[in-house]
Amino acid sequence: MSKILKTVVFEVSSGNSGEGVFVETDIVDNGDRDKGLKTGVFLNQRIVLNSYCNSAQFNLFADCFSPEKLRELANELESEIVKAQNS
Repeated sequence: MSKILKTVVFEVSSGNSGEGVFVETDIVDNGDRDKGLKTGVFLNQRIVLNSYCNSAQFNLFADCFSPEKLRELANELESEIVKAQNS
């Protein structure tokens, strides 16, 4: 049986307190670790958009925003910003 070990919330946007974009990540144990296996932890993610009284949620059901992909995004953005500043 799957069990959520922890939920991590990262606010992508900042500023206006009534509006926000969040990435929520559930760290889930699928029960395999109880059987002595070293695997068994996976991620479910959601993008949550809040605007005062309205909210929308997009379930990703995968680790679309893994640490590796976020590092890759940060590196690419930084590289393109530098290129734009030097052109």
